Amino acid sequence: MNEIIERKVDAAVKTVTKEFENKVISLESQVQHLKSVLNNDSTNSSLPTSRTPINKNKKIPNSIEKTNKKAGGQSGHTKHTLKQFDDNEIDEIIQHRIEECPICHSSMKDREQIRIKDEYTFDIIVKKVRHQFIETQCPQCGHIEKIRIPKRLLSNNQYGTGIQALVLTLMNEGYVSINRTTSIIKGLTHGQFTPSEDIYAS
Repeated sequence: MNEIIERKVDAAVKTVTKEFENKVISLESQVQHLKSVLNNDSTNSSLPTSRTPINKNKKIPNSIEKTNKKAGGQSGHTKHTLKQFDDNEIDEIIQHRIEECPICHSSMKDREQIRIKDEYTFDIIVKKVRHQFIETQCPQCGHIEKIRIPKRLLSNNQYGTGIQALVLTLMNEGYVSINRTTSIIKGLTHGQFTPSEDIYAS
């Protein structure tokens, strides 16, 4: 009996200790974020010069020196372009062809000549995740264990950390308004997800 009580006490102590550790980590993260916001000015963020904090000097970005050269790329300047992908790097191939002859409307046949153009892109994938917290019981002593639900999942449904991080980045780092933030996220997800006002209050 004493062993069971000791195990329960140890488990409770570990749980409380873990909660305090998570709280410390969370507070340290908030401090770093606030320091980052305070250090923002026109030189290291999209903050306009007119909104430079009172305790900082305004820096007007103008590093261009007047010369007699024409505007644009100069003669002999190396052109920087993206290198085409190797065949083993390709994730997807999209073939573009004309199926019907625009003159006589016959079916077109492929020729050996193929022009290739590569592009970098990325997709925003909207995921609906369900977390299941399963109770377990010891077959020997009958002890039941319940997994503690983290605070970020206390509601029946909530916004994930990825969405919250994006919203904070847009609003605090990019100084994007709430309406613009909503429009940007809706656009990135192709209309699959539109954040409600709850996310801005969290």
